[in-house]
Amino acid sequence: MRESFSSTAKAPSHDTLKLFVAISLCSMILAISLIDPWTSMVEATSNLIKEETESKGIHGREPSFSKDINVKSFDVTSRVSFREVSGFRSSLMSDSSYPVWFESIGGEYEDICYDIASSGDSVYVVGYTDKYEVGYADVLVARISKSDGSIEWIVVFGGEDEDYGFGAYLREEYLYIAGMTKSFGYGSNDVLVAKVSIYDGSLQWIIVFGGSDYDCGNGITVDENSVYVTGGMCGLGVGAFDVFIASLSTLDGSLEWLKTIGGTYNEHGIDITISGDYLYVVRETSSFGTSGNNIFTIELSSSDGTLEWMSTIEIDGEDPAYAIAVSDGDIYLLGQTVGLADGFPDVLVASLSSTDGSLVWTTVFGGEGEKVVAT
Repeated sequence: MRESFSSTAKAPSHDTLKLFVAISLCSMILAISLIDPWTSMVEATSNLIKEETESKGIHGREPSFSKDINVKSFDVTSRVSFREVSGFRSSLMSDSSYPVWFESIGGEYEDICYDIASSGDSVYVVGYTDKYEVGYADVLVARISKSDGSIEWIVVFGGEDEDYGFGAYLREEYLYIAGMTKSFGYGSNDVLVAKVSIYDGSLQWIIVFGGSDYDCGNGITVDENSVYVTGGMCGLGVGAFDVFIASLSTLDGSLEWLKTIGGTYNEHGIDITISGDYLYVVRETSSFGTSGNNIFTIELSSSDGTLEWMSTIEIDGEDPAYAIAVSDGDIYLLGQTVGLADGFPDVLVASLSSTDGSLVWTTVFGGEGEKVVAT
């Protein structure tokens, strides 16, 4: 997980970002094959993990635990190089061949966006660029007109090394960003959380936190007073790699609480949402289930991170999840599973009860060949 980039490298290596880039590509969903499509309700194993009283874990493995983490967070706003930029290549296509418009932007090297948010007359995209060489890679934020796809502004910010934006959430007049930094903090990679104005992209604050190893923020959501971030942390929890959930103040980014959750092996969070007084986090676990990676869902109190329940879904041992939504008391998961039909990944959609995380239903569908779900 920890790989140093050479000073001559203009783009991040696949190995370093394979965990977070491959699963976090925003606004890219490859079409499902139309040859012999099929859909079915499938048998899935659902397990609830009890945090406190179990002496044995799921299928004999040790139970998972929630752990309060005390780390320092750093406000690095004054140390960040920030600029509004121009000169990106822009290719706007709008004719009868396209439904409305299609916009591509970029520089000479890699420019990748992973998440998107919408408000009013504009959409906002977040990712990274290595064009402007503030560092080897810098967080990129762009505002684009909904009506015609024209670029309204682009800003980049970062330090001397590498900085990435992976998740975005828009609330009122501000865009909140979760990502990863190599420019600031303690470890080889640390969690980055930033707040920018939707009017001009001006940086309100940027906070970094983490341990001495590999830490990365992926999913983000916001309520009236707090910013909630999830991702993965190495070396601060109970396992090799654990899910973390952090709460920060919307006002100044100060860290309110930080929890890690995990078993003996690996867990991490990719998406987070809030409903009422509870947070819901999803991704995958290798600590629970008979083998491989299984879907891992968590409910926590938004006030202090108290763990309410955790559950796993296992179909064939290679079942990651990518996104989560809550509606009318039910939880909906988007992911994939391998091996049910032709041996290639198929799209998986599941519903859980928000009361205890029990499985309501699971549907898998796809055609021939590989299907990619990216979010």
